Amino acid sequence: EGGTENLAEVYGYKWNPSFVANCDFADGLSGWRAISADTGSLRAGCRSGYGAFVQCRKKVPQGTGDNFAEFVTTAKGTNCLEQRIKGLVPGKPYALLFCVADADQIDRPTVNAAELAFSARLEGAEELPGLRFAHTVKSRYKAKGAGKNEKVHLTLYRYVFLAKSADATLRFMDCSDSEKTRSPGSRQILNYIMFRPYYVESPEEIDEITAIR
Repeated sequence: EGGTENLAEVYGYKWNPSFVANCDFADGLSGWRAISADTGSLRAGCRSGYGAFVQCRKKVPQGTGDNFAEFVTTAKGTNCLEQRIKGLVPGKPYALLFCVADADQIDRPTVNAAELAFSARLEGAEELPGLRFAHTVKSRYKAKGAGKNEKVHLTLYRYVFLAKSADATLRFMDCSDSEKTRSPGSRQILNYIMFRPYYVESPEEIDEITAIR
């Protein structure tokens, strides 16, 4: 009580943690290692207005959020996008958040959300599965010709990991945890990646929260 220290500095928080390079794909797939299952099945993409109108990002520079990584499902295997992360503190928890959407649904909205098949891993860390969630929302974007209840759906994922070493490999794949995939030709787009420290007051709190969920 009565302290005047900067708590952001105390707990290691920064406006831009910089753990993940090119986290919104503004520079295409630069900084990422793309392992495509087939020719052209994992690529950089751009759609004008995707960030501002579909994701509803406000008060940001024009073009923010318009770039993404596009995963095209193929019968030849799973597409994988990965990047090495450095500067983690072993024993500390970190949260990974990212947004995925069905690319085809942007022009052809539906009443119900499409079932996605997407997952993330952080090799070199332990996931705390009780703190994971996937939240799907309806965009305010109104596609031309769409019916009253037909919407573009966006899914925000959150994973929480406990670092086991200073370095780890972040990996995204177009399959579920059970390796279920979508039908060949389906397109899923990824952007809005955030990786940052996850606040807990004590190590015991992680166990308590996980048990509740």
